[in-house]
Amino acid sequence: MQRNIVLNLLFVMVALLLVGTSLIAVSIAVRAGSNQRVTLYDQAAPLVQQARLLRAADANQQLNLSIGLQLRNQADLDNLLSAIYDPQSPQYQEYLTPDQFNQLFAPTLDQVQQVEAFLQSQGLTITNVASNNLLIDATGTVAQAQQTFKTRINTYRLGSRTFYANATAPTVPGSISQLITSIGGLDNSIQYHPLYQWGQSSRHHVEQQHQRSYLAGPTSGYGPKDLAGAYDATPL
Repeated sequence: MQRNIVLNLLFVMVALLLVGTSLIAVSIAVRAGSNQRVTLYDQAAPLVQQARLLRAADANQQLNLSIGLQLRNQADLDNLLSAIYDPQSPQYQEYLTPDQFNQLFAPTLDQVQQVEAFLQSQGLTITNVASNNLLIDATGTVAQAQQTFKTRINTYRLGSRTFYANATAPTVPGSISQLITSIGGLDNSIQYHPLYQWGQSSRHHVEQQHQRSYLAGPTSGYGPKDLAGAYDATPL
């Protein structure tokens, strides 16, 4: 009888030990997965492949960064946009207010805080968060940006122009990789110009797009498709 009790106790202890070991292993695996880096491949600077490397960028140079966050319910938003622009749809031209958009599709405050916490842990300073939570602006040095996104920022020359850019695509921790869609400010390889610098034909095209946008959307501004069309951003 006593022997059976001892054997049962030993069995229970071994079982508890195995369960505890399994839980520790799962915890380590989850922690490793959250710390593992995920590469944002579409955030590399294309001109780097054509340019000549001059030197490493000044480590103390200040950068203004903009971190783009992922929309929630992206499929629902796509369907809604299609319906808003479809004359046959009951939702045709039933535009959302900013508050409605934020409630349905904008990143949550918790998601914003997760990304902010990571940026601040790397020494970056948060300067602004967009009202729809889609952009977090931050400042920091080249050295801090390199450490944050595990990349190298160099100075390059292409033709007569000199610019700085990240040599490799940036990475972010796996725990927040699903929240971040873009990182702006790691390079100045592409410079945008005001529309008034374009030729007359381009200006006429933009004016036409303006007219269409005001006819098809609310008077407060562009819809996403109008904006892409007006600035010919689709090829980008």
